[in-house]
Amino acid sequence: MTVHFFGKLADSISRRIDFDLAAPCTVGELRAQLDRAFPGAGLADQRVRACVAGAIVGDDTLLPPGEAVEILAPVSGG
Repeated sequence: MTVHFFGKLADSISRRIDFDLAAPCTVGELRAQLDRAFPGAGLADQRVRACVAGAIVGDDTLLPPGEAVEILAPVSGG
């Protein structure tokens, strides 16, 4: 599965990685696996969002096979 990172996550991990998943999984399970693979990157932060097929989705969303996932870092500003 192709995973794209944006914001500070792209700076600390990469803009794009290919990540092997053993079985179909949810966004939450993917985030947990990514968090173990990249400790300290902040992927467990509940403000981190995932986008699949152009829509922001929740952690309970089942990932379609072969679909790219975009992981969006929290945005702050003022």
